Amino acid sequence: MLTLLGVATILVLLVLILFRITSALVALILVPIVAAIVGGFGSQVGTFAMDGIRSVVPVASLFAFAVLYFGVMNDAGLFDPIIRGLVGLVGTDPVKIAVGTVAIMHRGQAIGVPTRHRALPHDEQEHAHCHR
Repeated sequence: MLTLLGVATILVLLVLILFRITSALVALILVPIVAAIVGGFGSQVGTFAMDGIRSVVPVASLFAFAVLYFGVMNDAGLFDPIIRGLVGLVGTDPVKIAVGTVAIMHRGQAIGVPTRHRALPHDEQEHAHCHR
C-alpha cells in the first residue's frame, strides 16, 4: 500500500510540474504533505520535515558555499590559465576538448578539487577563439 502511495505521489508531482499546473515549489511542498495525510502519517509530518531539513542543511550549505566560492574564483580569472592550457593542448576540436576536460576533472577529483564546472569556458565572447 505504501509503495502505491509513493508511486502515486511521484506521478502526481510529475504531472503537476511537467504540465505546469502549479510551480515546482508548491508541488514539492503540498503533494508530500497530502500523501502523508492520506497514508495515515498526518501527525508525523512535522517530525518528517524537521528530520529532512536536518539531514539536508549541511550538504546544502556546503553546496551554496562551493557555488559562491568557485563563482568568485571564476570571475577573478583563476581558471583562465587552465582553460587556455586545455585549448592550447587539444586545439578547437570539440571531441578533444571534451576528452581534455574529462582528464582535468579526473585529476581534480583525485586531489579533491571540484573542477568539473570550471573546465569549459562560460563566456562565449571572452573565449570566442574556441568556436572558430
